[in-house]
Amino acid sequence: MAKIQLKYADMSPSQRDCFELLCAGFGGVHQLDKIYQCGSGIEMITSESLATFDGNLLTVLVIIAHDRNIRLEISASAPGRLKIKLHKRKKDGAMHERHDSIETAIKNVRHSA
Repeated sequence: MAKIQLKYADMSPSQRDCFELLCAGFGGVHQLDKIYQCGSGIEMITSESLATFDGNLLTVLVIIAHDRNIRLEISASAPGRLKIKLHKRKKDGAMHERHDSIETAIKNVRHSA
């Protein structure tokens, strides 16, 4: 099945929220690769390096995702390429419906570590 490339005008409000997260994290729309539909969310393939400190794109994406209730998933795509999938969530609800705040996520990780 062929991927459906999305333009901003064709995105749902929740897909636009996800797209705007990528714009904020990557430094603008001009820094993004093609955006594709991924169920009710979006996905993008990138060759960017993701790190937590110097070159902190990973940290930036994670914090923005928690602030905006967006589930962010990173997986392998091809050699030297990563797939980033994003889906808008609610603040409350079942596990597959909600997205915790960064404060709750930090508390949960520190409690279990």
